[in-house]
Amino acid sequence: MSRRTELKPSIGVTPQADPFTFTSTLEFITPMFGGGVRLNAENPHLKEADSVTPVRGAAVRGALREWWRRVCCEGVPLAEMKRREERLWGWASTKGLVSIAVTSALTPRPVGYTGLDLDRKYGAFPLQPAQGGPNPGSLISFQGTFSVTISMDGGRAMTDSAALWVEIQRTWLAFVSFGGLGGRTRRGFGAIRVVDTGATGLDEAVASLGWKTRLVKRSARSAEDAHKQALGRLRSFRQFRTGPRGRSRWPEPDEIRKLTNRIPPAHAKPIVVVPKFPRAAFGMPIIFHFMGTGEPGDQSLQPRGKERLASPLILRPFVEPDGSAYAVCLRLPGRDRLAELLGDLTLGNTSVSGRLTAAEKSKIEPLRSTHPSADLDAVYQPFFDHFQK
Repeated sequence: MSRRTELKPSIGVTPQADPFTFTSTLEFITPMFGGGVRLNAENPHLKEADSVTPVRGAAVRGALREWWRRVCCEGVPLAEMKRREERLWGWASTKGLVSIAVTSALTPRPVGYTGLDLDRKYGAFPLQPAQGGPNPGSLISFQGTFSVTISMDGGRAMTDSAALWVEIQRTWLAFVSFGGLGGRTRRGFGAIRVVDTGATGLDEAVASLGWKTRLVKRSARSAEDAHKQALGRLRSFRQFRTGPRGRSRWPEPDEIRKLTNRIPPAHAKPIVVVPKFPRAAFGMPIIFHFMGTGEPGDQSLQPRGKERLASPLILRPFVEPDGSAYAVCLRLPGRDRLAELLGDLTLGNTSVSGRLTAAEKSKIEPLRSTHPSADLDAVYQPFFDHFQK
């Protein structure tokens, strides 16, 4: 078998004369969030896309590097991963085996925050204009296509070139199926799809990557509808409220009131008595903002010693080769490290945890389900169930 046939046409690429080169044509299916390289000294938090060079080779390389870690390095010791990563993708002062070239024919169209539906506003909340504050930026919808050419120096790779090429193909499949460019890609912004003949469908991609148990989906009318559905399911789950006053059925508000000893009369009787912070499993920091007399001030929940934890869930649209669309939720690999981080959180100067026992899970209304799960699955499995309803 020639090396060229190792590149499966099902990943939606066009092989070149070089056996370690392919080109793929893509399009954006959701607006891009930020993504520009210029900083605004007067407004450092401005989220601007680059309308001249919206897709840069460096941005694609960075995205592929991140997906490679997920696809090819689960369980690999950190030192070994760094060594392999430097060899394949390069480092600050070294050239890797992979070269990336981008050509584009994209036309930008700004999308105002106020024009978004409620669910997508929830996902794009950093763009919410502050009263009297500077403009936080806008989303950019790009019409047209762009092409990416991936090449590997097979001569330098020597004896393991075939194995490395398979890693690159698997990484590319994960990126074009579940990734994106710009900011907030885990909330579906900057989502991409392959438009070449032979592009991979969702079920085939998930099976090829071995992620069948990590993903749930629901049918949608279009990419826009799928994006709205995905974010809407997250919003309704994380803001689960019932009762005449619409009080949260999650334990964090009552636990914060107890820890700060700021308990207004209307909340003297807690709704949920569980001393945990399970919504940390969806990403941090979480800023808890209370309104009303006698309530606590704003509180920030973070992993100990870190500013943030990127969400382990990817919510985005997937458009099949035939044009049909799905809203998908993918839980990323990295279970052991995630469990470690969620077990050691800080709320101000107080140590707290986001990990639940089965008994604690049963007391939290949005997490009650037929699955007797604990720890990470105590949150993710009920959300998967909610996502598909």
